[in-house]
Amino acid sequence: MTLARSPFADPRRWTGCGVAWALSCGLLLALPAPDPEAGVGQWYSVLPPLLAILLAIFFQHLFVSLGAAVVLGAFLAYGPLPWIALPRGFETFIWANLSSGFNLSILAFTLTLIGMVQIVSRSGAAQALVQALFGAARSGRTTRLGTALAGVVFFFDDYANSVVLGTTMRPMTDRWRISREKLAYVVDSTSAPVAGLALISTWIAYEVGLLNDIAADLNLGLDGYAIFLLLLPLRFYCLTTLVFVVCNAIVGRDFGPMYRAEVRALRDGKVLRDGARLLTSRTLEDARPATHRLPPWSHAVWPVAALVVAAVGGMLWLGAGAIEAAGVPFSVFDPTVWRLAFGAVGGSAAGSGQVLFMAALVGTSLALGLAVSQRFLTLSEGLTAWTRGIALVWPAVLILILAWAMKSIADVLHTDVFLAALLGGRVSPLSVPLVTFGLAAGIAFATGTSWGTMGIVLPLAVPLAYSLSDGQTAGPIVWLTAAAVLDGAIFGDHCSPISDTTILSATASGCDPLDHVWTQAPYALTCMLLAGLAGYCGVAWGLPVWAAYALLMGGTLAVLFVAGRPLPSPPSHLSRRSEP
Repeated sequence: MTLARSPFADPRRWTGCGVAWALSCGLLLALPAPDPEAGVGQWYSVLPPLLAILLAIFFQHLFVSLGAAVVLGAFLAYGPLPWIALPRGFETFIWANLSSGFNLSILAFTLTLIGMVQIVSRSGAAQALVQALFGAARSGRTTRLGTALAGVVFFFDDYANSVVLGTTMRPMTDRWRISREKLAYVVDSTSAPVAGLALISTWIAYEVGLLNDIAADLNLGLDGYAIFLLLLPLRFYCLTTLVFVVCNAIVGRDFGPMYRAEVRALRDGKVLRDGARLLTSRTLEDARPATHRLPPWSHAVWPVAALVVAAVGGMLWLGAGAIEAAGVPFSVFDPTVWRLAFGAVGGSAAGSGQVLFMAALVGTSLALGLAVSQRFLTLSEGLTAWTRGIALVWPAVLILILAWAMKSIADVLHTDVFLAALLGGRVSPLSVPLVTFGLAAGIAFATGTSWGTMGIVLPLAVPLAYSLSDGQTAGPIVWLTAAAVLDGAIFGDHCSPISDTTILSATASGCDPLDHVWTQAPYALTCMLLAGLAGYCGVAWGLPVWAAYALLMGGTLAVLFVAGRPLPSPPSHLSRRSEP
């Protein structure tokens, strides 16, 4: 057996990274910069995120990349003496973030929620829910549409979506000769985009954590959760991707490599390409039901419903007290009051982070209680599933901590001051959202991580947009830029062949990962172009959001009917029985 060679042992990577680093530093030195006597916002303030990006691109190792950037930031902030810079850097960049009550609550919520997801999956409740909703599909079209809609059911975690949806729907899609490439595309396209938009998910914990810190630094007057809600209508790539998946399933037209894969499956009965290489994953084994006896589908619904009710109710209860103290009467039927109540939670002693954590505990307790009380899991199996879920998410937790550190470094070094002075007068604020969208997409594609990209780009792009907008905190450019970072990161992660969700979606769907990337890329690029032009460019230049939605829908249908070709009719003998 030949062991995979470590990328750090490849001298060509070191050479390429060194050349890129030297050229970047030389370019920064040559550019006009703020007055050196100001002492803040100098050219070296962008070196930590630059180092993180280059190391991630050349070595595909995010922990090393972010860790090295944090160490560099400590030396730049506190001097060249390691016995001074490293302890102070750890205290300022790591410990200060870990000791924050809000940050601790976000970490606890993430760990608890993924544990609940594992319990629901391991008990078989997730599989029972999918079969109850979409097991009666009567054609290939309804199966494709059912698979797309089922992706919305697992809105609370992208890993849960990929693993459960791929493994559960695969027998149904095979039965109707739907290619594994199409299944992997639908699974991947309804994982991160759905989890990134969901009001309660493992993604929102991360996004809210980053947005909350930025809002506090810029004194935006809103907490991270309130900003997240404001950004939802501006998440053009995620929304376009979901619309494209549904429209594609309904009209039954494809183009490019996906069309060839679908024709192969329908005409030849080959749901897989000849010579396709499949992977296996320990994650799939952990998510399979512990017994062949499936529980009622309600065992998957009640924990999630309890979590949502507890989270919404807790935030409204805390927020209502805060806004009433400010003289605003509370009304359940007033949407403005809901927004004010949710925004007020972040500044209270028990904020949105604590509420989300307690809600996750409620959902986890109910999931474990249902599974154990009706003997679908033993208590030991339930606790084991919960702890394995925590083990799965630890890499994401470490990325979150390092991303918080990168944000603190940018604050200490005044990176936003340098970028604003450098670009002010040279770059139109109206172009910032589109440029940011492309930058985040490129970094996420090269590194294979959306979370890491958000942690690197968001603390730089939003303050820059704020500075270029002359302090118009409620202006659309600031919010468009923030949404562009989140969506660009998801696009890059969506298309990257080294992304964990890309690989997991292909593995769960029984598809060759490279076939998945190759067939999905034209669709994702189409959605990116539509979102960039109609959304992050059009809305920035004054296009109403509703008009952008209309263009996105019209563009989606135009692409499918102009570039797409109708799929051939399935064989007349095709029935609801599984194909051999």
